[in-house]
Amino acid sequence: MTHHNHDRDRRIDCKDLAGRRGELAVLNDHGRVVLVTAAGETIVLTPHQGGQLRAVLRDVLLTVTSDQARIDKPAFWSSLKSR
Repeated sequence: MTHHNHDRDRRIDCKDLAGRRGELAVLNDHGRVVLVTAAGETIVLTPHQGGQLRAVLRDVLLTVTSDQARIDKPAFWSSLKSR
């Protein structure tokens, strides 16, 4: 049986590309970072990989912030869906 440290669990409200509401859970499982999607899929990261994810998210957020005024949002989302 997996034991989670629920004091350190975090949940993030979000939406998928179709606009459906969901939640991303971020768990601490015996020193591993576990991401659980609304669909129940899990991603397990080492602490080092969690740090890499943090750096990538920071970089993407900085790009999104600087590009926000220039993005044609419908075309942007359509290009993501076609991948």
